[in-house]
Amino acid sequence: MSSDIRDELDRLYEKIEWENPRANFTGRVVARVRWAKRAQRVSTTVTLIALALLGVFGFALGRGLTFSGALDYFTLVVNNVDLISSAADDFIAALGDVMPWTEILAVTLSIALIWTASALLPRWLVRYRSRHNEYSANNYSQ
Repeated sequence: MSSDIRDELDRLYEKIEWENPRANFTGRVVARVRWAKRAQRVSTTVTLIALALLGVFGFALGRGLTFSGALDYFTLVVNNVDLISSAADDFIAALGDVMPWTEILAVTLSIALIWTASALLPRWLVRYRSRHNEYSANNYSQ
């Protein structure tokens, strides 16, 4: 391809007017990166705490299912499927009585906390930063 042939792209490049970056552009970029690192640390810390809680509550749920006899009900269902069809109301009532509901609630809440800390918290922190410009770029100017 020869360099003397001009095409539409060359004509477009001729019309481009280069703009200088806005004032204190570098300072604002540095401030945003620092805020993103801070938000990531907060999100990671909360997620790790939630994972630890999930481990503790998951262990408690397994222990509660074992000691309450709920696992025996589940093995009874697997071995005798026709039992559910013949006495479903009694079976569900008995299962509801032996389920460790507080441990189930704790595991559910810790799963919700993990999702919140890993998916929603970073987005919220970024929006918080854009709405409340506490860390002004002027603090990081060169």
